[in-house]
Amino acid sequence: MPGFSWDALLKWFGDHLSPTYSSVLFIVFTVALFWGNAVLGYLGLPPMPPQYRMWAAGGTLLFGTTLLVLTIRGLGRRISNWWVSHQHKKAIKKHLHQLPADQMRILLEYVQSGKNSLVFQPTNGAVCDLEHRGILYRSSNFGNVMAGFAYNITPTAAEFLRRTEFQKILLAQRPQ
Repeated sequence: MPGFSWDALLKWFGDHLSPTYSSVLFIVFTVALFWGNAVLGYLGLPPMPPQYRMWAAGGTLLFGTTLLVLTIRGLGRRISNWWVSHQHKKAIKKHLHQLPADQMRILLEYVQSGKNSLVFQPTNGAVCDLEHRGILYRSSNFGNVMAGFAYNITPTAAEFLRRTEFQKILLAQRPQ
């Protein structure tokens, strides 16, 4: 039988105690600690013996700490997700400003057609580079090398391409 592990206990708390349960238990133990005898008297029950106040204090501390940790962890995840999204958008914007003419022509096809999905051959190096940079993605594996595959433009790249500054850049690359 394995021994006691703090890591396993903390993981169990994180997996099984949601902020809702932690909030309820924190309130229950706090009421028991500070107003326990008044609440019990109001309910018609005998007062809580003094030796049980330490258990109420421990429960208040445990569930208050759990609630604080869950809140901080949730905020940390939101901040991390926002930062990753911000960095991704920044990288795509940088890539869109530095694209060569052949890749600009491919993106111009998306803008002129008004579609989010077009068919290209996977042997097209410009398409592969746009896919690698996170501007396009292959939406389906149905297709073949001769007929091509459907490539979609990512929502972030589509958002940038709708802006007038990028449309001016794309239209400047348009073949005459």
